[in-house]
Amino acid sequence: MLDAAADAWILHDFDGVVLERNHVADEAFGLAEPARRAAGLRAVFHEEDWPHVAATWARLDEAGPSAYDTRARRADGALAHLSVRSGVVELAGSRLVLSVLRDESERVRLEHALRAATRAASNRRR
Repeated sequence: MLDAAADAWILHDFDGVVLERNHVADEAFGLAEPARRAAGLRAVFHEEDWPHVAATWARLDEAGPSAYDTRARRADGALAHLSVRSGVVELAGSRLVLSVLRDESERVRLEHALRAATRAASNRRR
């Protein structure tokens, strides 16, 4: 049932070791490849964002489910802008993290283009 989700979902531990994922995560982030999956989510999330992502996971027990924006490398190497929602789940006595990742790259691209066009129009008026 969860494999029918339109967004990527990844079940992982607090260190970013991937335990389960859907086909969207496989396709977007190359997690079907054993080497990529073995490298964990630290190899997926942008290196500058990793400390924030790891700190967010560490606070999930006390803060509850969390929403945050971050960047990741897609399977093709392109940078993706993500909106992520993470929360703690308990399965078979283990506390794990379920993260749902939505690719917001197109929205971010359009926002940057709109800001650039607004600046250009403002500069022409001066």
